[in-house]
Amino acid sequence: MADSSGNSSPCVAAPRSTFDVFWVFTLIGIQSFGGALAIAQRELIDIRRWFDVNEFVSILTVCQSLPGPNVCILSVVTGDKFFGLKGALAGLIGITWLPLIVLSSAIVLYQGFSDLPQVQGALRGMAGVTAGMVLGSALKLTRSAKNSPLGICTWTLFAAGAFAATAIARIPLIWTLLIVGGSAIALAAAKLHRSANAESKNKE
Repeated sequence: MADSSGNSSPCVAAPRSTFDVFWVFTLIGIQSFGGALAIAQRELIDIRRWFDVNEFVSILTVCQSLPGPNVCILSVVTGDKFFGLKGALAGLIGITWLPLIVLSSAIVLYQGFSDLPQVQGALRGMAGVTAGMVLGSALKLTRSAKNSPLGICTWTLFAAGAFAATAIARIPLIWTLLIVGGSAIALAAAKLHRSANAESKNKE
């Protein structure tokens, strides 16, 4: 499971129990103000080493293609990978219980103080921090692009197309997934099929 290129953290560890899954996703949840992707990547790849970069990107791709919060699906998939149904429940409870308490408390406080300019300014400032965290995480995950069957240039074109469709053209995500994502999958499958055929002919 380790990446032989040395550019990503090798997956050399696994959670010892379902409590480990629960506790790690509790930590991810309580740190995930505005988005959990950057925190989840750091915890699961760099610190815990439960995944390498390529495996994490593959799982994240599936999570982003399904309805619902990405990090909640990630917690379920991670827990299931190591402990089955019990692990999936541990991960899901871990990612949701403490943020739910904090969110409920924040809603009560916001309703009482939302008109204050200090509160409005703080929220606008946090938006910039969150955007930076997400961008940094995305750039870090692009290391897996070198292993894509599409090739780095084609991969970049599809990534740019997805960004343009959602951020500039405002095309709904479901259509972006179906059109851009479907085209990328089809092209990658065709290239893998041609590569497999070429290898078979060489062996013959």
